[in-house]
Amino acid sequence: MLSEMLSRYGFIFGWRKTNLETIDVILPKATSSCMNEKMLGAAILNEPENAELYLELADCLLANGDPRGHLIQLDYAASLDPDHAKYRDRFLEHYSSYFMGNLETPRSLKLEWSFGYIHRASLHLEHDTNQSSYAIAKHLFTHPSARFLHTLTVEFNQPSNYWGTHDYTDNEYRQFDFNPVVRALAESGPLESVKKLQVGRGPLNEDDVYACDFSAVWQNLPGLHHVEIDLTEKSDEFERKNVKLGQIIAPDLKHFVLSTSGLRAANRQSLYHANWPNLETLSLCANAPELFANDQDYKGLKKLKHLTHLELKNNHYRCIPPGITTLSGLTTLNLSDNELHEVNAIVKLPLLESLNLQNNSLRDVSPIATLTQLKSLQLAKNKLEDIRPICTLPLESLDLSNNKLSALPAEIKGLGELTSLCLSGNTITKGKGLSPLLSLTQLCSLHFAYNDCGSLPKDFCRLKNLETLILTRNKLLRLPPDIIQLTALRTLDLASNRLSVLPERFEKLSLERLMLGSNRFTEIPLAVCNMRSLIELDMGSNEIEVLPPHIGQLVNLIHLVISHNKNITAFPDEIVQLSKLQFLDFNFGFEIQTQLCSAEVVELLKTIPNLERYFM
Repeated sequence: MLSEMLSRYGFIFGWRKTNLETIDVILPKATSSCMNEKMLGAAILNEPENAELYLELADCLLANGDPRGHLIQLDYAASLDPDHAKYRDRFLEHYSSYFMGNLETPRSLKLEWSFGYIHRASLHLEHDTNQSSYAIAKHLFTHPSARFLHTLTVEFNQPSNYWGTHDYTDNEYRQFDFNPVVRALAESGPLESVKKLQVGRGPLNEDDVYACDFSAVWQNLPGLHHVEIDLTEKSDEFERKNVKLGQIIAPDLKHFVLSTSGLRAANRQSLYHANWPNLETLSLCANAPELFANDQDYKGLKKLKHLTHLELKNNHYRCIPPGITTLSGLTTLNLSDNELHEVNAIVKLPLLESLNLQNNSLRDVSPIATLTQLKSLQLAKNKLEDIRPICTLPLESLDLSNNKLSALPAEIKGLGELTSLCLSGNTITKGKGLSPLLSLTQLCSLHFAYNDCGSLPKDFCRLKNLETLILTRNKLLRLPPDIIQLTALRTLDLASNRLSVLPERFEKLSLERLMLGSNRFTEIPLAVCNMRSLIELDMGSNEIEVLPPHIGQLVNLIHLVISHNKNITAFPDEIVQLSKLQFLDFNFGFEIQTQLCSAEVVELLKTIPNLERYFM
């Protein structure tokens, strides 16, 4: 099918060059037959990712002498082969006045193109720019190039020179106004093509305020599938912000994300009575403990037959709101960053596959044991001392970091399907406290940082499927010799320990990332220099005095850290063999290096991106 399409549109046969002297562009020939343009436009609105429809439209436009037909074809060619992007860009630049018009000049507007039309528009609003934001938005919404606009992003930014030109008192606020954009939208008529709307706060001061009335958005963007609104602030001042959600009517909406610093009663009612029958994901991070506090608040949600993902984090809940338990079809629930002391009501959600309860105040997890479909469980930053109740679940991912675990129970062997486990930040201070872990032979990722355990248990090599092992800050003096049998290991983090040597034949490991910073090495071990698979190496903050010539053997290295060592003063000439190096961190005098090193080494240093500033 693809070869037929390529052949038909000239991407394999029938290329011809334009006669433009100012631009060397290869253009595919047009074909003669095409559907009615209006019918094609309607079809594209229903299938915005269908390349065949755009190419049919290109035929139609070319038959009418419209150069956009060529732009569509060139855009399609660039999507198949990035080398063709230069032809698309030249053509777009040559006809910029036709394709862009008044959209060329505003620096506050960023555009992304696809199939000859603007696919995404990002509008950056600044303080006191209401009139200009209205004009820019009006030009955008009515421009022919925005006919199939898919994603609209509006972000609030303060100018880079803001503090130098404005002097505001403590009681005076800067207001960032979204309403001119909404007014331009209402005057331009419904934009059925827009599927995704993002309204974000940008890098603002905590005292800035918003003016956002979304009432007209829903009727003028009737085809929305995805909405993200982020109006969070450091201070709990959402009540004084002029934000209105209005009557939400979004029949095609599937994903709705709202992050705020509070939620007024009127806006809570907008959510309770929203008409979004196809909603699948609802995320409300609102700093609002009154949200869904009563059973009647859930009447609207009960009608959502497709709702499977619910996120209500950072709402100061002390227990699970009772209405949630009526949503028995939920498969994903996020109640992180609340103040939960118990989760007894969780037993009424038997279909849960993913549960996030991190950063709460839980001590008892026994109610979770009833969730027999659970695959992912996040319990970080709680007050857990006993995890035995959950050791019979079919979990694949478990995060228990930053709790109060002093040892692992023997019952943990019941988590035989576990592939990812995080135990960082507990108090498992003896290696034998980890011994029950060795029965989890399916583990691919183990995070065990900040436990000060002093040693690893014997037979650690039984975890033969490990790919990622994080052992930062555990007071390790040595590694078990059998660690070299972890042949699947690709990332090993041993930073902030007390290591001075590595096990024999350590180079047998096929590591890609090795972190040995903040240990007691006096040299880079030869075994490390023999690990040609390494792409990242951190040997910073040790006691290394000389970089060995063998470092040149790490020919695949991209990231190297050697800063804060003892007396390293120069690079060996062999470092020029590290031709893939993209980041180099050292602190022994860049100016000295350019004097002490060979010309070849200096040329290498010039090619490393994070060192470019020294050569400007």
